[in-house]
Amino acid sequence: MQIIVGIILILISALLGASGALFLKKASSEISFKLSKIITNKYLILGVMAYGISKVVGLPVYKYLELSLLYPFIATGYIWTCIFSVYFLKEKMNLWKWTGITFIIIGISIIGVGN
Repeated sequence: MQIIVGIILILISALLGASGALFLKKASSEISFKLSKIITNKYLILGVMAYGISKVVGLPVYKYLELSLLYPFIATGYIWTCIFSVYFLKEKMNLWKWTGITFIIIGISIIGVGN
């Protein structure tokens, strides 16, 4: 597997994982311990599906690429989650959060150049 294809698949996996987090956050507002409410909670179903698909997409890449290369790209899930939470949930980002995202991007870039 080519490195570029692997990285693209891991980025898609991270994007799907962040989508799963968004859906689970939305599901939490309707959560109940009644089975009928759980199985009809569309956001819960979408969240679990997004997480599951993200793992199915990303798993084959682990076989072909070094984990030390992959994991920083998996960390982009934090970036996607922050972007989604601002855009879809209207959450606020402060300077510390933006600084953290900046460090994630710098780290990914450094590791990418190293490979």
